[in-house]
Amino acid sequence: MAELTAQCGVPAQQLIWAPAHCFNVSVIPEAWRFRQRPADILAYNAATSAAARAAGLQVFDTYNMTVGAPTLDGVHMTPSVTALKVQALLARLDTARGPRGAVSA
Repeated sequence: MAELTAQCGVPAQQLIWAPAHCFNVSVIPEAWRFRQRPADILAYNAATSAAARAAGLQVFDTYNMTVGAPTLDGVHMTPSVTALKVQALLARLDTARGPRGAVSA
């Protein structure tokens, strides 16, 4: 992950990792269900979030707010759920602003 932050030229403290949200496994095609069960997603999120934190990135996890949320196809959230996630992210950014409006770590 450190290589990726170096490649993009942005300090890690200004980047935010957003791990996967909860999928609605009941409507995901059978061929993909074995990879997208809640336990699998939680394990993936834990591993990638730990790597992101170790690299100095902030983590914005929306998994819990998407458990049981409506989806369009089992994976992609409805516009209302996506809007709620964006609103939560914007609120987090707003509270992270320093006195001059710069986002702090």
